[in-house]
Amino acid sequence: MGLMLTMTIIFSVGFSRVALGVHSMNQVLYGWSYGAWVALFLFKFVRPHLRVHINELHFHQQYLSYYLFRALLIWLVVITFSFFNYIVAKRDFIIPPPQLWLDNMLLKCNLAFDERKMFVSPAFIKMGLVSSPLGAYMGLLIDAKLFNGRTEQGAVKFQSEKMRALGRLGLSFVMISPLLVPYFMMRDDYSVLTQYICRTSVPFCLLFLFLFGFSKQVFTKYGLL
Repeated sequence: MGLMLTMTIIFSVGFSRVALGVHSMNQVLYGWSYGAWVALFLFKFVRPHLRVHINELHFHQQYLSYYLFRALLIWLVVITFSFFNYIVAKRDFIIPPPQLWLDNMLLKCNLAFDERKMFVSPAFIKMGLVSSPLGAYMGLLIDAKLFNGRTEQGAVKFQSEKMRALGRLGLSFVMISPLLVPYFMMRDDYSVLTQYICRTSVPFCLLFLFLFGFSKQVFTKYGLL
């Protein structure tokens, strides 16, 4: 069921991009093939090492502080480079751009010039999503520290595994939806740094922290495991 839903989303998104004229079919096919190779690499090579590391978290809890420090250091390096990249790219771009360039932009995209919606600023704001793996890893550390990676068996609410899966999906959506509100509803007239922190970085870090750290216990409480 999950595989069918995933494939439906993948194909519908690709064909919708072609139908809207945003991308050509060649670009969509390239994206699909690129994504397939990345998924294959992650599944065949990264996943086994990840499983071993997660087991290490449960059996070597005396090193959890070291693992957290290492994760924070990697995250800090990535964030620092993204800040430098944004500063350099913004400095080297001509603001305001030449009028001919603006005319072509308006002609092709029918968009008014807004520095916060074009060029490097949107890419920098989305770089806040790199906090998602940090939140997920912190969630794994919390699960290993507080619960030792185990799930206490509670009363099962539904006998059908499909119903329990749907229940977990629905409950997860209800609990994480407030953290998604800033990403979709926050206005673009806020500063780039404010959007970076409040629109992507903090909400998605907390979202994945919950999913990987506490969701299992919530599902157990409601009999969905």
